[in-house]
Amino acid sequence: MFALIPGFGDEDDDLTEEEQLAKYNKIVTTKESRIINGMVDTTLKGGFGLPGAVVSTIKNVVIEYNKQEDKGFLSDHAYTLLQAVNLSPPVGSKLRKLYTAIQTNKFEKDAIKQRGFDVTINGEFNLSPSYSVIGNVLEGGLNIPMARMVDEVNSVTEALDARNSSMQRLALGLGWKTWDVSARNEEHDLIKTEAKAKRKEEGVEKAKETRATNKKEYDRIKDAVVKSFTEKDWERWRKTPNKEIKELIKKIAKEKGIK
Repeated sequence: MFALIPGFGDEDDDLTEEEQLAKYNKIVTTKESRIINGMVDTTLKGGFGLPGAVVSTIKNVVIEYNKQEDKGFLSDHAYTLLQAVNLSPPVGSKLRKLYTAIQTNKFEKDAIKQRGFDVTINGEFNLSPSYSVIGNVLEGGLNIPMARMVDEVNSVTEALDARNSSMQRLALGLGWKTWDVSARNEEHDLIKTEAKAKRKEEGVEKAKETRATNKKEYDRIKDAVVKSFTEKDWERWRKTPNKEIKELIKKIAKEKGIK
């Protein structure tokens, strides 16, 4: 109910009225689809036993496959496979937990690297994503409900965060999860943004160093090639357009075994 309230979740002050309406309609459609799909699954599994469970699994595999295909190069068909193993709910649940741990470690690597196992940041209580990774591994492998505990702690933390809207905080207090209400962890978002900017700067510097090294190496080979020139080589040089000189140098160096 809360998820379908207009304006619930992220506050999009920078979006126009039309953009906000389009985003809201997309959210409603997604939520409605999830609710209807869940009702169908319950009916199939509860009313028809194993045959119903098989039909439900096939349906969900097809839905997930199409969903991932729509993402293009961002698709992740591991989720399609997870839907397939849901024919056995206990096995599917364990595999989902383990895959969630892998994905969390992947997408939160910057926060994990910087925070380690910290439980506070800037003097305020805020669990490191490391606990979510460990929690999902323990829950998937040993049935220890640590991931659930971490999720509950994160929900309480965000419910007490005044930066979230009143509706978000109310829903979190009533038991919804942070992802249900689009409650962001601003501290972790900042860490990832800064890490991305740092990697970009490092990439620019590395590219400069690579270009300088390549130029130095090319100049060395060019000097060696020119010193070995015969009259025939000079003739080839004069007939070659300037934009193709570099390739000519490489070709002659290869012919003469100059490294």
